[in-house]
Amino acid sequence: MDPATETAVPGGFEAECRQAFRNLEAVLRAAGSSLQHVVKTTTFLTDPENGALSNRLYEECFPTNPPARSSPFVRLPRGFLFSIEAIAVIP
Repeated sequence: MDPATETAVPGGFEAECRQAFRNLEAVLRAAGSSLQHVVKTTTFLTDPENGALSNRLYEECFPTNPPARSSPFVRLPRGFLFSIEAIAVIP
């Protein structure tokens, strides 16, 4: 979701996924943490066809020691294609 408009960013699944990771990073930074301190995520996908791309983007976001993850396929509100939740520590 684009934080300014609270709508899906244009560009489809990859654009939404990248924006979700940027949003996560911003929230963590505001809380005094970072992506390196994430210990568990849940990535919510609406289409199994996007699984491989989701994995590649996840690896970009967490290149070393990726956190534990579950990835259920769900129906998301407002037509979103991807969502992420995370548990992180504050160092």
